[in-house]
Amino acid sequence: MTISDLILNVKALGFDSVIYQSDIKTEEDIKDYQGKGYNVSLTEEQFKNQFPIDPSCVAYSPSISNSSFYFNRNTLAALPLHLELLQLGMGDYKEQLPQVIESREQEVLNNDYLGSILSLTDSMKIEYFNMLIEKGTVEGLYTLFFSVYTSADFGFKGISPENFELIVSTKTKSDMKKTENQLKDLPETLTIYRGEGSQSTPTNKAYSWTLDINMANFFACRLSMDEAQIITARVNKDKVVDCFIKDSNEKEVIVRPSDIEIVDMQTIKGIEDLDDIFPAVIDTYKDFRETMLTLNFAQDSSVHGKEHTARVLLLSLILSELLNLPQSDRKILSTAAIYHDTKRVNDNIDLEHGYYSSLYYQSNVTKPDPTVSFLIEYHCRPDDEGYEEIKRNRVLSKNRTKTQFLFNLFKDADALDRVRFGLQDLDVNQLRLPESKSLPLIARICLEQLKI
Repeated sequence: MTISDLILNVKALGFDSVIYQSDIKTEEDIKDYQGKGYNVSLTEEQFKNQFPIDPSCVAYSPSISNSSFYFNRNTLAALPLHLELLQLGMGDYKEQLPQVIESREQEVLNNDYLGSILSLTDSMKIEYFNMLIEKGTVEGLYTLFFSVYTSADFGFKGISPENFELIVSTKTKSDMKKTENQLKDLPETLTIYRGEGSQSTPTNKAYSWTLDINMANFFACRLSMDEAQIITARVNKDKVVDCFIKDSNEKEVIVRPSDIEIVDMQTIKGIEDLDDIFPAVIDTYKDFRETMLTLNFAQDSSVHGKEHTARVLLLSLILSELLNLPQSDRKILSTAAIYHDTKRVNDNIDLEHGYYSSLYYQSNVTKPDPTVSFLIEYHCRPDDEGYEEIKRNRVLSKNRTKTQFLFNLFKDADALDRVRFGLQDLDVNQLRLPESKSLPLIARICLEQLKI
């Protein structure tokens, strides 16, 4: 199970995955449900003999985080049970369960649903509101919904457009004032972004967007292995249902799908694209990786050491393949990649290590290439300084356009591996080439899969 699978297992399973203890009549039923991922071990009759709970209110889910819970489908009272721990003797509240359940039932009788909602997986939390609506109008429904929504993933996947509108119709004057306060400093027309992976709600059904393209990139790439996308759209401020920008780093805006104008769709390449590219670059990668392993690195760093160097090498070659660069340019980029951090002595901001790494390269080869030396020295310096050096240096300026292009590509390859600090540490606005902006997911896959 990958990290992506784990996160989806914990958060994304809805009520359609739930079975109840009353469904488990025989030992064959137990084996059948166990084979489907449910942590069940008792028939209905065996359960009645061990636990003072109505079997029809005991729910099981294949979710790792919420494998058993109490759920009364009539009252909507819910709470975690962790029956597997009780059976192992790891819980001491078995006799208290009736009182705990009665207390939760009393809460929902008093229209206090928050405790029940928080007992559920993220997807179930949102679906729960459909059930609340079926029961009838709930006081403070809008406030309750968005207080839960802002801390849950997979937000609107389980809410129908009709129920969404019903929730919005319960927005109070206080709620409206909060929204107005969030929006007041924004322009009349907003540029918004959405990142979609293979598990995301389709754009034409999506309500959740962000003002930050890097946040969209995070959501596009965090779980998926397959091709993803970042959608850019515009929306008039007066069409925004709600937003959470002053109290959330997600800078989220809630808009109806019918109120947006899509202006761009950026494809984010995935594992299948890597499968197509890899055969064309693997031999060159292996050759330069072997050379890299013989080099004298000034520090054994998990941040800027040989694993980072190998990923920058591979990302440089992937970009070279996407751009159909000649072998001579691939050799320049690959050589720069394996040397670029060799003389880095710390993992802090350091504008000088490129210079010393370049000196090491020049002393370690028979005939140093001026372009390679330049890429190594200036990869850690501001772009403008690199561009100035290209103009100033007589050798580099002979082919200024090509050298600047290779400089941009190499800096992008190095920047893409910032995913090692977390996807949100990669600023896609700083990437220089359009092809680079299609590779954050590939960079994440390289980080997870590439070993030297």
